[in-house]
Amino acid sequence: MSEGIIFDETMKGPFALGAQTPDDGFAKGEAASTNLAMHASVSAPDLDAFIDDSRHEDGLSGTIDCAPIGMGLPSTGGVFNLFLPGDDPRLKLMVYELALNADGRELYVAGHKEVRDDHGFDMWSILQRSTRPCMRNPTRAVRSSVQAF
Repeated sequence: MSEGIIFDETMKGPFALGAQTPDDGFAKGEAASTNLAMHASVSAPDLDAFIDDSRHEDGLSGTIDCAPIGMGLPSTGGVFNLFLPGDDPRLKLMVYELALNADGRELYVAGHKEVRDDHGFDMWSILQRSTRPCMRNPTRAVRSSVQAF
């Protein structure tokens, strides 16, 4: 077993309950000044195993802050994937997924950041790109969204 790695990250942005698509949730949340924040901690206790796994999957834990559903809601489980293949061969995804319980409702926050291999040095633009994660009931369709930064 090799050394591991742990890092923390916070993603925050506009959010709206009841949205049918991530873009709709972003627009409605922006208009209402309603945000969701995911405070995530990624843990890969065995770095060699993490690198050797083609999905680069390991644990994710954290909390969710969102006034409409609750503040400091702890996750009940989570998954992180690093550099999953995207639709384009030059696209890789950093995937963040957290399960949580809010007032007896099981919810799931899922989202990803996009990393593109463009020509030239473009590290700043790579770090700025992201998509709108969504919140779902584990057995239902997309309900809401948040822009990740």
